[in-house]
Amino acid sequence: MSIISLFKRLIAIVCTSVLFVSAGSVAQYSPKSDDIRLNVALLSDVHMESNNMDCFKNFGSALKGVFSTGKELNAVVFAGDCTMNGQGTEWFDFYGMLCRFNKADNVILAFGNHDFGFSSSHEVYDKLSQRAIDEYNSYMNKHIENVFYSEVIKGYRFIVLGTEDNYDNETAYITDKQIEWLKGELSAAANTGMPAFVINHNVIYGKHGELSNDINRISNNNGKLNDALTMCGTDVIYISGHTRMGVTKDSVTTQGRVTYVNLPSVSQNNKKASGIYAAATNGCIMEVYDDSIILRFRCFGSGQWLDGYENIVIPISNEQ
Repeated sequence: MSIISLFKRLIAIVCTSVLFVSAGSVAQYSPKSDDIRLNVALLSDVHMESNNMDCFKNFGSALKGVFSTGKELNAVVFAGDCTMNGQGTEWFDFYGMLCRFNKADNVILAFGNHDFGFSSSHEVYDKLSQRAIDEYNSYMNKHIENVFYSEVIKGYRFIVLGTEDNYDNETAYITDKQIEWLKGELSAAANTGMPAFVINHNVIYGKHGELSNDINRISNNNGKLNDALTMCGTDVIYISGHTRMGVTKDSVTTQGRVTYVNLPSVSQNNKKASGIYAAATNGCIMEVYDDSIILRFRCFGSGQWLDGYENIVIPISNEQ
């Protein structure tokens, strides 16, 4: 990592330490079994906004809880909308808070519509998408060139998708070129006989109840995207955010070998749920084993597993 990047990290950490003072302790948690192959935290929709202290407090509380783990996390994944407006100060605050608490070996970011300014202007998209890429590379010592990219962690392939325009603010614009790239990545995962993890800010139409039937929630090339997932020859976990629907019966749906996981907002109260299931600081721990994947939704701020959603078991098929 360059001297400039290290300096940016240090300054960001110092500034966020002033804005968010961590107090008390959070209950430690551990995996369901010692046979775990991959341990990953899944978060979404931070919506970091420089004048919003609730975001600072909730994000800081959540991260503190995420890393109160008895076993090191192999990765922490963000499913988009890390910022509210894609501003440089918001990325500064986001990475400052993240770097302050982060103990994971890897940080993987998908970008959402708010990360590109929540604007229908193509010029704004071009500017802010490049800023998002540059900030990720700088703070996290990465080398991505596009809003879509992949990374292999302990043999498992994480495939990140991203909208290639922001012309109507909400809909992810996934081009045919990106779909063909995705097929190649999924094929590479299938050749290993291991499941693939696909992260995209937007849900796929119809997979998460009424909120994913909203025209502003679907992805362009929705059918082609879903076909690529279902026909790739391996188990796929598709991870999204965007809807802020909280943790409900529609948060996880499985069809064939594809499981669709929709994450709540980690820094704001959510919709379509109540009580702790709608609370800020909620997210998910994904534990990967040889024969299954276990999803465990947790309120990281309070250190509580969400009853009924703390042990969602997804069997891994041996077929190729």
